[in-house]
Amino acid sequence: MKKIFGQGRWLALVALIGLLVLRSYDPQPVQILRLKSFDAYQTLKPRETADTLVTVIDLDEDSLAEIGQWPWSRGLIAEMVEKLTAAGAIAIGFDIVFAEPDRLSPPRLADALPPQYAEIAAQLRQLPDTDTQLANVLAKTPTVLGQTVADDTRGLAVKPIAGIAKKGADPALFLQRYAGLVHNLPLLEAHAVGSGLFNYSTDGDNVVRRVPAMVSIGGQVYPTLSMEMIRVAAGLPNYVVDTALDAGIQSILVQGDNPILVPTDAQATLWPHFAKRTMARYLSAREVVTGTFDPARIENKLVIFGASAAGLRDLRTTPVDADIPGVEVHAQLLESMLTDTLLSRPADSVAIEMLLMLACGLLIIFGMPLVGARWTLVLVVSTTAAIIGYAWYQFAEYRVLIDATAPVMATLVVFMVGTYASYASEAAQRRQIRNTFAFYLSPAMVDRLASDPNQLKLGGETRDMTLLFTDVRGFTTISEMFDAQGLTAFMNRYLTPMTDIALAHGAYIDKYIGDAIMAFWNAPLDDAEHVRHACQTVLDMRTSLIALNEELKAEAEASGKRFIPINIGMGLNTGPCVVGNMGSTQKFNYS
Repeated sequence: MKKIFGQGRWLALVALIGLLVLRSYDPQPVQILRLKSFDAYQTLKPRETADTLVTVIDLDEDSLAEIGQWPWSRGLIAEMVEKLTAAGAIAIGFDIVFAEPDRLSPPRLADALPPQYAEIAAQLRQLPDTDTQLANVLAKTPTVLGQTVADDTRGLAVKPIAGIAKKGADPALFLQRYAGLVHNLPLLEAHAVGSGLFNYSTDGDNVVRRVPAMVSIGGQVYPTLSMEMIRVAAGLPNYVVDTALDAGIQSILVQGDNPILVPTDAQATLWPHFAKRTMARYLSAREVVTGTFDPARIENKLVIFGASAAGLRDLRTTPVDADIPGVEVHAQLLESMLTDTLLSRPADSVAIEMLLMLACGLLIIFGMPLVGARWTLVLVVSTTAAIIGYAWYQFAEYRVLIDATAPVMATLVVFMVGTYASYASEAAQRRQIRNTFAFYLSPAMVDRLASDPNQLKLGGETRDMTLLFTDVRGFTTISEMFDAQGLTAFMNRYLTPMTDIALAHGAYIDKYIGDAIMAFWNAPLDDAEHVRHACQTVLDMRTSLIALNEELKAEAEASGKRFIPINIGMGLNTGPCVVGNMGSTQKFNYS
């Protein structure tokens, strides 16, 4: 077990498990990182638009300058709807809510006039109510009114126009939930053939990437604007929402003679494949009012009223564009639905990504020791490239969103942890070597060992070695001349130059035995010329001893003390020896 999980692998495994737990909890920073990777896919390969299938009737600056400030008369809106229907629009949607009565309606203007204008007021009351005029047009045209959600419980009495059948579990358990509904005038709601919410989801970074197909308001299921426009354009009466209690929303079927199956994720969310914004999708509302537009831009297309004029528009950011009118999001979603290019996030995508994290992490943990340091970077780069390539292939070929960031992060974090553990282990090994051999080898030899610990074999092994033993002759007589402290200083003065000479010639100082020195060559480092080095050590020791005796003699004469020269015996022997760590498990020496 220690061999399998040694050298920092436990630490790397702990890091990998931590990353898996983090992914399962999926905090917002992890979500944002994942969503940014999905943005990168669309930035690199936005949806291609050979022809726009949706036209935005744009309340732009030119329209407001010519027609007047918003809101316009509902009578004018009704005329525009009739013109668009006559031009061949297959469905018309409003990214607008008509929540209040038209202040420009003639009867309402009459009510606002002072008494002295009673005659004019009477004439105004004879004119048609513009809200009624618009309601009558809505009843005979394929028009979908816009709605939005509310933070309070208003509007719950207004039910969806389309029927919504539930298959399986209650879909409201999985849908985005809101408290209330901001709806249109009841008169308009009663006459319209469709109504839908124009809300969309913004993530923590305020980028619009997905739009709900349906939401839950007060426990009631409501469709969104794009879904209703598809239903009305196809002339279908209702929806069937298939829901599994353990897996969420499975699909939404727009039911009728030619049913349409809309794939969603478990929360009934749609992921548009965004294209770059093009002004070919926009038609100025001014042209519709004046009747100067080209009918070819409307014929057989879906049409949405929206605003780009300053003060009216709500600017949004998508994966491929920044600061675009919110109506563009609905237009892009509709085109993705019509061209069958919606992106999908499979129900098992999280499981797939976590399995990839586990597989990549284990590959790095157990692959690094097998391939060695030279090929480790190649392994990491190859693994990372394979993950990114797989995720990109799924997006480019099948429009499937697979998160590459989680497996890539697992690969890189495990690699960094493994690299750090390896570095820390080598640093500890170098410190151990320095601590163990600093007093037995020359500094140069210790540096050599620390830089390449593979040269060191601390287990017992047989080597051809040369051993040196030295012994001071007549040491008992010399020792009687000193007290304990004086003898210690005397021996250190003798042993220091002798040790320096041995270390200078690559010897390992095994031990000091009283006045004796034991040293050897060709271990722990290889020394092909250990015999010559040992002989040179002996010769240099003899030369150094002569100089040391001269110094001691001069000092003795100066102090009037007796001088006894140091004479040493030295022995060398070469042959096979067993060398290694000798001792107990608690304490041992290299000998």
